[in-house]
Amino acid sequence: MPDRSPVSVLLSASGQRWAHAVGWLAFYLIVFALLSELRGWQEALLRTTLNFAVLIGIFYFNALVLVNRLLEKGQWVAYLISLSGLLVGLSLIRFVLEGFLAWQILPLQTPQRTFIASFVVYLLVALLSGVYQLLENRHQAELKASAWEARHAEAQLSYLKAHINPHFLFNTLHNIYAAASLQLPQTADMILRLSQLLRYVTYEAQAASLPLDMEWTHLERYVELYRMRAGGDIKLSLTYTRHEGEPWFVAPMLLLPLVENALKHSNLELADDAFVDIRLETTPDALHFCVRNTYDPADRQRDAHGGVGLDNIRQRLHLLYPNAHAFTAQAHEQVFTAALTLSHNLNADDAQAAMPVG
Repeated sequence: MPDRSPVSVLLSASGQRWAHAVGWLAFYLIVFALLSELRGWQEALLRTTLNFAVLIGIFYFNALVLVNRLLEKGQWVAYLISLSGLLVGLSLIRFVLEGFLAWQILPLQTPQRTFIASFVVYLLVALLSGVYQLLENRHQAELKASAWEARHAEAQLSYLKAHINPHFLFNTLHNIYAAASLQLPQTADMILRLSQLLRYVTYEAQAASLPLDMEWTHLERYVELYRMRAGGDIKLSLTYTRHEGEPWFVAPMLLLPLVENALKHSNLELADDAFVDIRLETTPDALHFCVRNTYDPADRQRDAHGGVGLDNIRQRLHLLYPNAHAFTAQAHEQVFTAALTLSHNLNADDAQAAMPVG
């Protein structure tokens, strides 16, 4: 639902028009009341109406024409000449008009003072309108820049998700092909699980966020597919520790790339002591996801066609959870650890301090 707070309404185009109308009307009534004390209401009404017609004309002509077409384009000399000519001309017209209407000079004024006072008032209105229009132009530029950044971020996120999903599909199809080529009995079950995963990727994963339990179920299905393809007794463990409280929601396909990379680069099928350990834990303030896997430093072939990549993961986290995530990836003694912390309340530095280490 769009934000309809008083500030947002006031800053909208219609809100600004209403604010201007109310402001001018209030100012008009105040001036009319003051002049009515010095002259009859008819003369006060005519004076106020004529004066405000000129003031409103100066305000908007200077703002919309002179500022936008001259000042904003760097034509300072042309702007000053145009504004000076406008103000002097209107002051002279005001001086001549009052003489033509045979109005009595207000107390403490002479014809010269009337001209000077008119020029000063018009100049103040012009300065006010110039400052207003310059600030409004800057505000509109910031709004356009923010909208462009939002569209750019959305396009970049779409690209990153599109890069993740095909990689996931290719890996899974490769697993099913391997099982089919070996005529394993679980091939049909693998195809069924793949259809469930594709449904998740195609439909559910298009949402901006999903319940964490749904994302975890998706991970379990993917890992089970890997177990079926690998066969044998492999050390592949998943642990999910839930905190009783408000449910967590995360961006779809956020955790899967870390699991994909762990399974892709691990040596589960080559070494007896190899393992992949996947742990997810939620607390009232944070979500901790840690994936640890053994690997063979001498095996570079697995990196030849690299998958999603850690840079992709970092970019997506930066776009989705700015200042609310911490991500580390490091290798130590042939064990690679990727750890992610998400937080609604902590900044990146605080989340880094709370990062699990294994």
